[in-house]
Amino acid sequence: MRVAMALDNTGSIAEDGRMPAMQKAAKDLVDQLSKLAKHVGDSYVSIVPFARGVNCGVDAAGNSNANKRWIDWSLWDTAHGSWGKLRQSNAAQIDARQKILCDNAKAPNHITIYTVQVNTGGDPTSAVLQYCASSSSDKFFLVTSASQTAAAFSSIGTSLSKLRVAK
Repeated sequence: MRVAMALDNTGSIAEDGRMPAMQKAAKDLVDQLSKLAKHVGDSYVSIVPFARGVNCGVDAAGNSNANKRWIDWSLWDTAHGSWGKLRQSNAAQIDARQKILCDNAKAPNHITIYTVQVNTGGDPTSAVLQYCASSSSDKFFLVTSASQTAAAFSSIGTSLSKLRVAK
């Protein structure tokens, strides 16, 4: 089983206890999936930070990577203006591109996408996250308080534990 978790670690996730709740829920999910493995290598879990900058520790020369961008946006910013300004002015275009990415990820039919919207501020339900989920009825989770995060991740783990390899 291959699982990749793209976890939001932008500034907004630091509000309302969302970051510690997500960290615990992600760790618990990894533990839950690890228990399913009968042999070393049965389960692989990748964690992808969802942010403009990440801290990968230090490089081979001992230089800190703290707060370094993992994508160099300078060429984009020069040609199109800053990402933040673009996002505010072109949200519909960005959402359309996100839907194309989701379509491409789901196209092989053997990839299941779960999405979790942590919405403690009363924002509208994300149509893009609902669309990206393989099924909006049981693969999309709307979490309205940080305390609900663990239950959403646990539900995902339970669903994944029901997968079986068929020949």
